[in-house]
Amino acid sequence: MFAGAAREAVFSNPDVIEFVNEHFVPVALKAGELNRPPDTIEGDLYREIARSRPLPQGICVVNSEGKVLQWAVAFDGDPQVVEFLARAVKRYQRVPGPEEPLIAERYMRYPSQRKPDMEASAIKIQIPELSDWKAIPSTSPQIPPNALDAKIIGRAVKPNGDLVDDVLQQEHYAEDRFILDAALMNGLAEQLSKAPTLKQKIPVPFFRPIVARAYMGVLDVSPIFNPGPDKGKLIQCDFSAEPLANRSGWWKIRGESETYNGENMANAGPGDLHRVRLNWNGFVNVKDGAVAEIILEAEGSEQLKFGTVRRLEKSNVAHLPSGHTINLDSTVRYGMVAINPETEGVTPSSR
Repeated sequence: MFAGAAREAVFSNPDVIEFVNEHFVPVALKAGELNRPPDTIEGDLYREIARSRPLPQGICVVNSEGKVLQWAVAFDGDPQVVEFLARAVKRYQRVPGPEEPLIAERYMRYPSQRKPDMEASAIKIQIPELSDWKAIPSTSPQIPPNALDAKIIGRAVKPNGDLVDDVLQQEHYAEDRFILDAALMNGLAEQLSKAPTLKQKIPVPFFRPIVARAYMGVLDVSPIFNPGPDKGKLIQCDFSAEPLANRSGWWKIRGESETYNGENMANAGPGDLHRVRLNWNGFVNVKDGAVAEIILEAEGSEQLKFGTVRRLEKSNVAHLPSGHTINLDSTVRYGMVAINPETEGVTPSSR
């Protein structure tokens, strides 16, 4: 549950891939799903998993009853990842007796930094039979009316203009999914309707949530929504909208943005910084008084220094929460699509 950190350091290891494919059913969860579980059967599973977590993030192994066998936040080295998984397989195969409680083993770093074990709760997770799954209500994120389901992808660019090939590294590839608030989108639709035939400047709040998510690297280096003591600076967020001729409800969007954070990012050190400058182009579709779709692309520059002075540990699995040393100074490209699921006739394929 480290998103990019686990993808690049743990689940890109061929030995780990082979072992997981043979012995496990892998599932990726966002930390927020454990922190705010839904009131469903799936939410009951999340709550049981969250009881024993050493941190809000980590790698967890559960048995077929939804009880935790092992947690690890990080590992002493690459070989210890497979050792951790192999230990979980052995523990899974040994079923405790009725008088023997199931114990969750917890490690800040496996195997050298072990935390106190924790007994599983007596709560029985009502995991349905395979034949009953179709009858279970969907636990996918519910999009409120007039809110938009958004996805943004970023890529680093070579000097010759080609995309960087290595998409495992978090400084080369970024992906985020989020919801654009209904009240904000209603405000954007209202703003555009005030002058439906004129080019107009768009107030900062409407595009700030999008600009803030256009960055490479782990959550700790977020230039705006940072979990550290400094939430960052939105230096520029200038956007305008111009109605498209002969395309009712469609607006051409142009913008410039700059975000910045420095040494007060989470887990940052001397010399660390993150600056993103982008030029944006795209479209907004307003239909029946609501924003139906936003399509944006952006290109610019990104400078990210993280751990370059204090030299983070060489093993990427040794401290997954804070990531590895990054020294990025590159052209970057981002693309975002946001869809209002409630708006009829608007789908990703309609673009």
